[in-house]
Amino acid sequence: MRFFDLLFGQPNPKDVFEMPDNPSEFIAKLSRRKFWRDIDARLLYDIAENAHGKMELLRSFVVVSELYHLVQNNFVKLAHSPEDFFGCPLSGFAYTLYRLGSSLCQDNSSIGDADQQGSALLYADMAFTSAILCDPFQLAAYAGMAFLYGTMRIKRAVALEWRQKYKDAEDALLATPDEKLTFAQRGTKCMIQHPTETQRMLTASPIEETSMRELVEEVQQRLLRL
Repeated sequence: MRFFDLLFGQPNPKDVFEMPDNPSEFIAKLSRRKFWRDIDARLLYDIAENAHGKMELLRSFVVVSELYHLVQNNFVKLAHSPEDFFGCPLSGFAYTLYRLGSSLCQDNSSIGDADQQGSALLYADMAFTSAILCDPFQLAAYAGMAFLYGTMRIKRAVALEWRQKYKDAEDALLATPDEKLTFAQRGTKCMIQHPTETQRMLTASPIEETSMRELVEEVQQRLLRL
């Protein structure tokens, strides 16, 4: 890449596959990359820790975030606003990625080309799994994966696996003391425990998990009928 591309241009997501295979070295290099260097490296190391050594998850996270310009348009601002609605930048990253995945799924029906449809669903998968990488309690992303593979890609085993992952994450969230949760995670937990009251209180909030459990169950029932 030429000097002026490095200085003024966009990072090339393809370069991510040439970065180190060691998580610590990968993050060290990522933290020097354009736009990422404006984010506290400790946040990036926290994301790497959530990956549990699975480099494909880290690479997918960087690729989809750069491809859709989430780093400069969303992540940098969220990283410098720890007291915003989410209560933690990583919960904000996760919500941004979840919304991207949802948008890609929604727009897929209007794409006529089969190859482009496949690419959109692939990136939706990457967005949802990256959301979970940033925040393991981003329940909507688990439901998104169950919907993606149960309704759009029709891979029964994969969809049922994500349905179980959703339930496991929900159980873990409900078992976690509130003082260990971010503000957004506490809101999600409260919606599960008290859906009607919480929805009335948070009608203007971006938390959308009120019907996630119903969505996952609907996907399961559809798959069991196949």
